[in-house]
Amino acid sequence: MPTSPAPPVASRISPIATSRCANRASATCLRFVARASASLFAATARRLAATTHALLETLRGRGLRLGLVSNAFDPPELARAELARLGVLERLDAVVFSGEAGARKPEAGIFLAALEALGGVPPERALMVGDRLREDVGGAAALGMATCQALWFEADESADGPEPDYRAFTQMDVLTAVRRLS
Repeated sequence: MPTSPAPPVASRISPIATSRCANRASATCLRFVARASASLFAATARRLAATTHALLETLRGRGLRLGLVSNAFDPPELARAELARLGVLERLDAVVFSGEAGARKPEAGIFLAALEALGGVPPERALMVGDRLREDVGGAAALGMATCQALWFEADESADGPEPDYRAFTQMDVLTAVRRLS
């Protein structure tokens, strides 16, 4: 028996669009709806690596607090819904989006907001795992955080990028970096 198709994108964004578009010019509203539609369309293609949940659970099992720092263009409420759908949100202690923090990676403000949301973790006690050398590694390193470049889905090999403290070719390599920092 075939499964029923997912509801049209418009029906999934209409409550958000209604709240965002109240008392706004129609062109602004249309731009928001177009962005939200594109984000949701892209989100349907997002998949987690098979070991994502295991990695997050193992790290939490070691008593570590986990956060996500993102420059995502998606409206935060849509991005959080996608993280929840993927089973990631429940495995995180903090989620900080650039649109909410008022700063984008590599700016210090977004990293500081995440550290504060994690209970005031000092930068020198934190490990930033990210794929982008300038944005993730450079921004975190400037604050004194240890860094690990995530290479399992995309390798940023920018010639002008900073050198990470660790490189993770698989998600499980992150555990090696954590062990070495302990």
